[in-house]
Amino acid sequence: MLISIIIPVYNVEKYLEQCVMSFIMQIDNNKRDDVEIILVDDGSTDKSGRLCDELMKKYPNIIKSFHKKNEGLLMTRRYGYKVSRGMYIINCDSDDFVETNLLSSLSPFLDGINDVIIYNMYKYQEGRKSFYTKNVFGCKRKKTILKADCIKELFKSYDVTSLCCKAFKRSCLELEKDYSLFSSSIFSNLNYGEDTLQSVEVYSNAQNIVYLNECLYNYRVQNGMTYKFREDYYWQFKQVLLEMKKNNLLLEIDNFEDLYSEKLWEIVARAITQSRYKLDYNKNENIQYLKKIRNDSEVQKYISNFYKIRKNLKRQYIFLLTLFIKKQYTLLWFFLYLRNKV
Repeated sequence: MLISIIIPVYNVEKYLEQCVMSFIMQIDNNKRDDVEIILVDDGSTDKSGRLCDELMKKYPNIIKSFHKKNEGLLMTRRYGYKVSRGMYIINCDSDDFVETNLLSSLSPFLDGINDVIIYNMYKYQEGRKSFYTKNVFGCKRKKTILKADCIKELFKSYDVTSLCCKAFKRSCLELEKDYSLFSSSIFSNLNYGEDTLQSVEVYSNAQNIVYLNECLYNYRVQNGMTYKFREDYYWQFKQVLLEMKKNNLLLEIDNFEDLYSEKLWEIVARAITQSRYKLDYNKNENIQYLKKIRNDSEVQKYISNFYKIRKNLKRQYIFLLTLFIKKQYTLLWFFLYLRNKV
């Protein structure tokens, strides 16, 4: 078995068939033994689970359907990896779909030598496509990437972070790695940073990484999507960052502390910004929310480093974080309040 396509499924009955068929239409009859599609139903409450079984009955030589209790995206992907058999793994979210040439474009690179093949993604909204990830390595067609450069880019942008923008060898995974902490009730299933967490795992175990400057994946942005306040956003992502610190390979990268600090402050800035989406935007509650993050030990540790790396952050983040560090909570709350009114 050459390729395993892992599709975690949760309440996506509207889009699942399009997702699966975007792969099926690319699989030649004489190559069906080389590809398997693993559908993992994560305790869906709509008709998604039934649809998984129907698709398996329709394509029994390609599709396998599994059902499990709801544990979130991270543990669902891990389940799919463990039951799959392919040398290479491709991830796809069940409300997205791939380009018609994904398999043919990747085929020359799935040669047993390359460990990871990174490709670009489109954003798909209202039937229109736009570039979602960009050519961060500056090449025309393809380029071999140093592991250190790839991991550095992981800290700086999302362009190499998504698990859905890469094919990788099964040997790049640590299948027995214990991620149970991130599925515990403390984190109510990891919703933020699971791509980052597992991409670090994949890149760390890879030797040969190739970047293919071609858009092969469609990330769907659903119409009418609204921003929501996630009170645990910072705390979940903090655990991802702390887990990354345990990786000795990362610690050996030049300027790791600066890269880590830059990522930490980006997460803090996002946590501050998204607090304005709280439906009941109470001043005192919001200030307490900001104080709790400000007093966190990891934030305290990197305050001095903020002034060193802030030039690398978005301009609006620098303003918010400066108020935050100086404990100007009322002014920060008022600024976010005005943003809500615009």
